[in-house]
Amino acid sequence: GKREYETMYGAVSLDAKFNADLKISYAPVTGVELFINGMNIFNNTSIAAPYVDKTKGTYMIGASFEL
Repeated sequence: GKREYETMYGAVSLDAKFNADLKISYAPVTGVELFINGMNIFNNTSIAAPYVDKTKGTYMIGASFEL
């Protein structure tokens, strides 16, 4: 399907978009979390809204700590 946007420059029509994100985390001990996070994991490069950049997949590995 299509989405219609009315902007100050006129009407803009965009194709429908599917985006998938994924986060996997593991807490080896209380207060410590290890994670792998992926945003736009299928690398869909269609734009989500008028006049914004096309975004590629982003992948992160990290840890969070509670003090």
